[in-house]
Amino acid sequence: MLDPIQNAALRIVTGAFRSSPSSSLHVEASEIPLLVKRKILALKYYSKIISNPNHPLNNFFSSSNNQIFPHNALNTRLSFPNRCLQYIAHPNLTPFPNVMKQYPQQVEPWLLPIPTVKNNHFSRSLPPIITLKKFNQFKTNHHNWNFIFTDGSKTVEGVGTAVVSDNHTLLYSLQPYCSVYTAELFGINHTVCNIPINCPRSVICSDSESALKSLQDPFSTHPLIIELKQHLKTLTKMGCRVLFLWLPGHCGITGNEKADSQARLAIKTGQVVTSSICKDVISGIKEIGWQEWQDEWFTMRDNKLRMVQQTVKRPTRNLNLLRREDVVLTRLRIGHTRLTHGHLMKKENAPTCRYCGNDLTVRHILTECIAHEPHRFSSDLQEMLSEDPTKITKLFHFLKIINIYDHI
Repeated sequence: MLDPIQNAALRIVTGAFRSSPSSSLHVEASEIPLLVKRKILALKYYSKIISNPNHPLNNFFSSSNNQIFPHNALNTRLSFPNRCLQYIAHPNLTPFPNVMKQYPQQVEPWLLPIPTVKNNHFSRSLPPIITLKKFNQFKTNHHNWNFIFTDGSKTVEGVGTAVVSDNHTLLYSLQPYCSVYTAELFGINHTVCNIPINCPRSVICSDSESALKSLQDPFSTHPLIIELKQHLKTLTKMGCRVLFLWLPGHCGITGNEKADSQARLAIKTGQVVTSSICKDVISGIKEIGWQEWQDEWFTMRDNKLRMVQQTVKRPTRNLNLLRREDVVLTRLRIGHTRLTHGHLMKKENAPTCRYCGNDLTVRHILTECIAHEPHRFSSDLQEMLSEDPTKITKLFHFLKIINIYDHI
């Protein structure tokens, strides 16, 4: 029911001609189709359900064993559980990501210790040599403390985390949709959870200021932070002290530099971590939704807009055009104009070029018609319909010279 409403709204907003295909409207407006949007929203809710053991539908999904749930045979629309099972059968979602369970806190937040974070000893504006000198002084003042360095890295190849100390180096490879913030927190959390009892004093060093600041939020619901604080409470009871230290990156500090290089190495060689927090899984679902839209767009070989725009993601148009100019550019890019497709509304025969006798299309007018050759600035359709301000000015000038600007 909502799809025709969205299409009508996009036609009004963009000024597209009435015969413009809906697939072109979505791409030109950079508005994801509702069919894909519904899948994303359903899988987002599904992820939240399976991540929360106390959710009323958690057992319902967990005990289903991926079987189709019965539904009313008179209703052709699948129920929500069946739609979710259908969506997660997508090749890019098989198997579905292992969502980390977010159990309720066993201890009241105000009873958990707030980690001690030293984030004012260094500054990004200091020269590296001064930062290194200050760190060496800090290390001298804490000579009987065990220093552990953590770092996270995210590249096009994946996400990795490294934990480096004098005695060992641990590498972990996270799922590719995880954020670098999660990678940093995972390294810090894993370090705290694996501090041995015979290590009474530890300094955990990280170059992620955001991750360290989030540790000081007493009401954080992040599962990694909750787990860290619970382990920190246990360590405190055993007489262990843990200090968190922020260090600016790339300042020549040996442990920090090693953690940085090892984090990149961990992407390919680290121990694979299969579980991810719900927020990262949702980010991955969104990316898969956009990729599904992109794949569908790539198969539309006969679409006129597809000839000039290859991807569904496009930068926001900020050309300061008048409404009429914006409408003209949109209709030309989509390939449906009043001049070339107005006959569909009047139920007439398709128009032909009065100079060549060929079918009258946007491509013919802009790049093929011999009569307009002296006035056009390019014979490449993609260049003629680019969103470069200089070329748009030339395009409008060309349309006005051949006297069709007011007929678009």
